[in-house]
Parts: sequence; C-alpha cells; structure tokens
Amino acid sequence: MVDKGFRRIAIGMSAIVALTSISVGVYLYFNFKSRSSLPVIVPANVSKFAQFQTRKIRDNYKGKSPAFLDSITTWFAKSPYFDFCTEAAQPGIALYSDLIYFENPDAQFLALSLTSESRFSSFLDSLAKRGFTHNQIRKEKYNYIQIRDTSIYIAYKFKAVVFMKIKSTNAPVEKVEALLAEVFSGKTDGLIANKELQNLYNNNAHFIFYNAQNPPKQKFIGANFLQSDPFALENVTTSPENKKQMLQEVASISGKTEVNVNMNAPETLNFLFENAFGFLKTISKK
Repeated sequence: MVDKGFRRIAIGMSAIVALTSISVGVYLYFNFKSRSSLPVIVPANVSKFAQFQTRKIRDNYKGKSPAFLDSITTWFAKSPYFDFCTEAAQPGIALYSDLIYFENPDAQFLALSLTSESRFSSFLDSLAKRGFTHNQIRKEKYNYIQIRDTSIYIAYKFKAVVFMKIKSTNAPVEKVEALLAEVFSGKTDGLIANKELQNLYNNNAHFIFYNAQNPPKQKFIGANFLQSDPFALENVTTSPENKKQMLQEVASISGKTEVNVNMNAPETLNFLFENAFGFLKTISKK
C-alpha cells in the first residue's frame, strides 16, 4: 500500500533535483579533496553504495538528457505538494544535488544535499502540520521525523538530508536513533576515506557503485559517459558478463532484475537515473 503523502514528498524532492537551474550550495563540513563531499556521511561498513554525480554529469555530458528525468519533471509540475512554495529553493534542498544510495543489514538510505537546514526544518514542520509526518525529534547531532504509518524516516544535519527505510517493521526508537547516529556521527573515517573511491573521483567517474561482496579488486566500480560508447568503466573489464553484473547490481536498488548489456551511453545513463529515482518509489511503500 502506497502512502500518497510520502509519494508526493519523494517524487517532488527528486524532481526539484532535476528541474531547477540555481547553483548548488557547496557542502564543506569535512575537508576532503573528492569531487563530491556528500559521501562523508556514509559509514565504512555499508554493504552497498552508489553515487550519482548529477551536476557533474549535467556539466560534462553533451548527449540528450535522460528521458526519465523529463518524466519526473512532468510529474512534479502536476503535483499539488509544492503548491505553497513560491520558489524552487524554498524547501532548502540543494539543487543539482548528487544522489547517494547506501544500505546495511538493517536499513536502506538515500541522501541529498541541503542548501539551508533552517529552510528544510521549516519545510518538515509544514509537513507535520499537514498530517504527513510526526513532529520533529531534535538530537545533538541530527534531527529527524517519521512518516506516519511507515518505517520511513527523514533525518538531516551537516547540509545533508537522508531518507531511511528500516527493513524490519516496528523497530524500537533506540534502534532507529542508533542507525541515524552512525550516519551523522561526524567522523571522518567512513567510506569516503577509501583510496579506491578517491581514485575514481580523480578519474572523473560520473557514477560509482560499491558492493562489499564483490571480489577484492572489483568492490568499487566507476562509469564515465564521455570516454566511449556505450560507456567506460574503471575497476572492471569491458566483458559483457562484468557489465551485466554491474547493471544488475544497480537495478537491485529499485528492485529490478532485467538489464540490457547492449545499452548505449544515453540509454545507460537513463537506466542509472531511473533506478536512483526508482528507489524513492520503493520507500514510499509501507
């Protein structure tokens, strides 16, 4: 059963990322040299990680924009959820934000950047007043809310907002807060410190995927959409079998199983974004 209120939230938020043309507020909470610093919130012990460098792709990629982004824009334009907003930046969500997906045995997470924590806090308060969520809970290192009648939570701090879906139902509040505390710990020794990940940033990867279960030399996979057609990969050979494995792992983010290893660069780019935003649909289910 789909929570219609949260569906409006999730789709509306993802559409803002795709829709507007205002510059992103730079997230500098930690001093790293990576192309994107949003991943600093990702713990080192995650089982899966995917990063979609949205703005970098838009700046570098000269082909046709992914069709899936256009469909999201159309959906957003028809949604009544943001009717009270007078400008796209009003909720405080960073425009052209990267999308970060990660998971552990207990939960799945999707993260976006914020330009203004105070604006986003006001935005969440408005959701509570409209009955979509419970009231905000304010902790020392993060704040969060729960979507009513779901195991879905929205937390924010350090200019990052995280959607968290608990895999088990009726998780005690202590478990919820322990998971969020790990994400918003403020430590600098998470996944971002991994040299393989930093190398992919240095090699201008547009998309990065990590699976802790992959062979040691293939835990991190990067894709760049400028070097070749269909696309160039780092840390994985160009054999159809390995390409299919990567695409299947990406598809698993949104619950898909079928992939086409012969997709060209525009089709692959659309496939990646479709699965990133597709996860927002999966977390709208109770």
